[in-house]
Amino acid sequence: MNGESEMNNQGQNTPVLVIGGGIAGIEASLLLANSGRKVYLVEKTSYVGGNVIKFEEVYPNMDCATCMIAPKQQELLANENIELLMLSQVEAISGSSGDFSVRIKKKARYVDLENCIGCGACYDPCPVEVANEFEEGLSKRKAIYVPCAGALPNVPAIDTENCLRFKGQDCQACQEACIFEAIDFNQQDEELQLKV
Repeated sequence: MNGESEMNNQGQNTPVLVIGGGIAGIEASLLLANSGRKVYLVEKTSYVGGNVIKFEEVYPNMDCATCMIAPKQQELLANENIELLMLSQVEAISGSSGDFSVRIKKKARYVDLENCIGCGACYDPCPVEVANEFEEGLSKRKAIYVPCAGALPNVPAIDTENCLRFKGQDCQACQEACIFEAIDFNQQDEELQLKV
């Protein structure tokens, strides 16, 4: 019985991986983190909240979706037991229950989360305009962007597929507009190995 109890205690100290930062991923991460567990939340986009933040009102009471999810997003961002891995995807998983090794590819954001205050001064100088996929192509966005108002964290990411700098041109318009020196073209994609 002692061996089983010891194994259960070790399992409670092992970090937990949650895949997806939609409403279910946010809730799972908060429940685990509030019970004292270290949580890695992997999200492929640059924001948390998933599709629910696209909607004005949600079933069954037709409540304001943003009003419902914003407090959860804030709680998630402030929780010290949760490490957000944005712009990230799981590449491989091996192991078994309670002892997984996970390889994660994390894309560079090219905007420093610590220095950026979300002022948006970097958007207008960007010479690129493309269809905003978050809004089903009905609006335009820049190569440096936050998908929508209310997206959290309120820190833009650079779309390397459309950014002129990543297409071989010497464009630094967003970097020059940022007085907080938050634009960091030296960031690199990372590959992380986690034990969860």
